[in-house]
Parts: sequence; structure tokens; C-alpha cells
Amino acid sequence: MTRCFVGLGLLLWLSYRGWSVVILVNLAMSLFVLRRLDTSFFAEERWGATSLSAVDGVRGVVVALFATIVTLIAMNYRRLPSVRASMDAGANASALPASSVASFVASAP
Repeated sequence: MTRCFVGLGLLLWLSYRGWSVVILVNLAMSLFVLRRLDTSFFAEERWGATSLSAVDGVRGVVVALFATIVTLIAMNYRRLPSVRASMDAGANASALPASSVASFVASAP
């Protein structure tokens, strides 16, 4: 019974490290990095005539998730038998739920 709680504690600790990277990188992107960039080109028609405030949330989250993936791979490199096989398995496992949600949304009235 104790081993089960230790295993659960380890999983929660690893999960919190990943989430903390997402939160901190997203915060840094939103407050510091994206605000200092020259984004006047977003107003041009070929870029969709938008502003940074319309897309900075998406950019911050994408960069934060990428940083988390790289961080978790670096921290667990020795535990992964093959990084490529692990990434392929994850991509294959996520394809069915993503396609079923997409088909459900597309068929909504």
C-alpha cells in the first residue's frame, strides 16, 4: 500500500514540474517577451490585419508547451528507451481522440 502512495507522489511531483514550466514560460512570454517585439507587420493584410493582442495568447501557450516537452524529455531522457518511439506512440494515441472531436464539432448544427 505504501508503494502505491509513493508512486502516486512521484507522478504528481513530475506532473507539477511540467505544469510549472508551462505556467512560468507562458507568463514570461505574455508579460516580457511578446511585449518587446516589433509586431507592426500584423496590421498588414497579408498577415490577416490583426494585432498582437489577438494572437499573443496562442503564441505564448505554443511556446510554453514546446518548452515543457523539451524540459520533460531532458529530465527523463534516461528513463525513455527511445525518444522517437515514445513521441510516435504519443502522437498515434492522440490521433483518434483528436479526429473524433473534430468530426463531432464539424457535424454540430
